Amino acid sequence: MYPIIKRNYSTIILNFLFVIYCIAIVFKFLPQIILYYDYKSWQISEYLVNYQGGFVRRGLIGELLYFFKCHFDFNIQLVIKIICLVSLLLVNYFFVSSFLKRKYPMFILPLSFFLGVYMFDCWMKRDNLLICLFILILWILKSNWKLSVKVLFANLVIIIALFVHEAFALFSIPIVCLLFIPFTKSRYSLISFLKSVGYFSPSLIVFIILSKFHGNFITAQFIWNSWASLLGLPNEIVTTNSHGFISSIGWETKSTFIYHFEMNFLSYNFGIYSMFFWPLAIIAVYYILTNYFSTFNDGKFKFSDRQNLIFSVVLIFQLTCLLPFFLILSCDLGRIFFYWVSTSMAVFIVFPEDILEKSFPVSFLKITFFVNSWMRSLVKPSKSFLSLIMILIGIPNIFFSFEDVIRHSVLGNIFEMFSKLFNYILLFL
Repeated sequence: MYPIIKRNYSTIILNFLFVIYCIAIVFKFLPQIILYYDYKSWQISEYLVNYQGGFVRRGLIGELLYFFKCHFDFNIQLVIKIICLVSLLLVNYFFVSSFLKRKYPMFILPLSFFLGVYMFDCWMKRDNLLICLFILILWILKSNWKLSVKVLFANLVIIIALFVHEAFALFSIPIVCLLFIPFTKSRYSLISFLKSVGYFSPSLIVFIILSKFHGNFITAQFIWNSWASLLGLPNEIVTTNSHGFISSIGWETKSTFIYHFEMNFLSYNFGIYSMFFWPLAIIAVYYILTNYFSTFNDGKFKFSDRQNLIFSVVLIFQLTCLLPFFLILSCDLGRIFFYWVSTSMAVFIVFPEDILEKSFPVSFLKITFFVNSWMRSLVKPSKSFLSLIMILIGIPNIFFSFEDVIRHSVLGNIFEMFSKLFNYILLFL
């Protein structure tokens, strides 16, 4: 009896913490749904960008909202929340149902580098909508449609997503070009890859065009004025930080890149520079993901070394595509971790390993195998060790804050929930 208890000790503890943690983040998330956000807040202003000051990137949703608001009376904030909430639920449904179908352990899903990121005041973003469109593209590629029909509809969905947020290109077009290769009845080669890129050249062209139309403060002012006249808001001057996302339209590109780089790598908090935290966080998340399924496999599902290698290849490739985000394009790195993990996991879930294996160069597979072997030789994966990392790791949403590292971890959320309950008890005594 004792050996059985000892062997399952880590799983029992993790199951308990998992349930408590899920309760904690749900109670943290629910009040955000009814919270009122100002139109100048980042949460709402992100959806107000339209074409009233001229064509500008990320303006599709705002222009549609503006058009319908001109013709119908409805609550803008409510509609935005519905869009965000439905997208969030769809993404969660996809991953939870996929894990249940394959009998994968669920511990990893609500962590702060995966689905849990949107429990921490970050849910009113376009990210979940973009992941919904990404998954739709994967389904189109996997379908039994004719090659020309796949290309047509995949390009169409990509272009729609690019009009929502042009950064979609970085984590979608490269992997889509690779995944399309096996459907042309060939394995990866430079020629087959270039042919695949040609199929998705319309999406690339749209991405390049959208990248040019970043707008300026004049554009931002026209956008705010359009909503001010429609919603009865004050006619204010848009400055660098006055109107949330609308203000960011006027930011100069070079200074923005420098600012992002400094915030990502030169932030100093709690005696620690962010340049040391983020690389370690990436390594820790990669280590968890590449050892998670094999380590927590209790015999209820099949997960071979080949599957693990292919999943690792997808992770490294997607991480490589997202490096510009980590370096200079963003300082909302919690979202970038979500892009990385969710897109990699979606690709692995939707496509069988034989398709994925044909999509990547053999040299890439060999390099990934070497990296995984080297990491495992340094630290041998075990349930106890992985469980410890999983309950301690926390990914901040925006900027580097050691407080958020703690607050976004499993233990941090559990302690915070019990501390609040204890405060409520004290109030009634």
